[in-house]
Amino acid sequence: MHSLHFFSLIDYVKSWTVKDMEDCPEPPPPQDHCKEVNVDKEKTSADVKAILTSPLFKPCYDFLEEDVMVPFIENVVQQICVCFGDLDCACAMYDQFATQCIDRGFDTNGWQIAIEDAGC
Repeated sequence: MHSLHFFSLIDYVKSWTVKDMEDCPEPPPPQDHCKEVNVDKEKTSADVKAILTSPLFKPCYDFLEEDVMVPFIENVVQQICVCFGDLDCACAMYDQFATQCIDRGFDTNGWQIAIEDAGC
C-alpha cells in the first residue's frame, strides 16, 4: 500500500514538533463541526466514502493505505459540515484526491462529470 500526503494543519504542525510533552503538550482534539451545525456525520461520512469508492476513484482508493484515507475522509466530512451539509464544499478536496491519483498513474480525469453524486 502507498500513502498520500494529505494532512490537516494540526498534523503538519505536529510533524515539526520535538517530542517534549513538558514544553509542548499535545494540542486539544479538533472541533467536530458536524455537532455544531447538527449535520448527520455518519450519513455524510457514508456519502463521502461512496464517492471515493465509486468506480472511477476505487482503484486509487484501494491503492492507498487506510491510515491515510480515514483521516482524509474525516477532513472531507468536516469541510462539508463547515458548510452546513453542502456537499459542493468538498469539491476542491475531491479534486485534490483526483490529482494525487493521477500523479500515481490512475486515470481520474473528468471525475466531476463521472461522479454526479459529488455535486461538483
